[in-house]
Amino acid sequence: TPLYSSAASDVYKRQVLNMSALKDIKFSPNKNRVSVMAGVLNHELDKTTLKHGQALPLGTCKTVGVIGSSIGGGIGFLSRSYGLTCDNIERITMVDAMSNVIQVDSEHHSDLFWALRGAGANQFGVITEIEYKTFKLPEKFYGGIIEWPIKYGKKILRHYSDIMLSAPDNVFLYAYISHSSLDNAKISIMGYCMGDVKAVSYTHLRAHETSLH
Repeated sequence: TPLYSSAASDVYKRQVLNMSALKDIKFSPNKNRVSVMAGVLNHELDKTTLKHGQALPLGTCKTVGVIGSSIGGGIGFLSRSYGLTCDNIERITMVDAMSNVIQVDSEHHSDLFWALRGAGANQFGVITEIEYKTFKLPEKFYGGIIEWPIKYGKKILRHYSDIMLSAPDNVFLYAYISHSSLDNAKISIMGYCMGDVKAVSYTHLRAHETSLH
């Protein structure tokens, strides 16, 4: 499963497998486990787990393949609370270089299990399916985006860093600058808070906001 464009940029004299037809998702609500085949995208898995009040920490881009993101790490809105996507892998089904279908987990091929979780582009075989552990969603979660003119960029990034150094694990902030013309350039913060909003120090946040003006 390719990772963004980085995988496609290194395919000289190699083969690329199209896994997009492998769309099966098997959810086991009693075990908090979900098995995902190689063609499933982030938003497709999110839609399935949400029906059961469960979630898996995935990347922030909805059209990226779940497995491709997993083998590169996978960081997103839930990662501060539940880790990277690769941290929640329980079992990997893989076709090795000898065309054997093998099951990889902490007890079987443990060295391969370690290497596949976050090592980047898969060079050990073809992964067809991964089983993950999932987590119960809280009753409430909050999110949104705030934008400022790019002239405030230096201050925004400084305060963003200060806030995240002391923020609780249920808070995720993502700073970015979108592509735009120079006269319309902005710096943005995408924010997400899961569960108890009161856990965030609003006095602390207000102090940072006030100092921008």
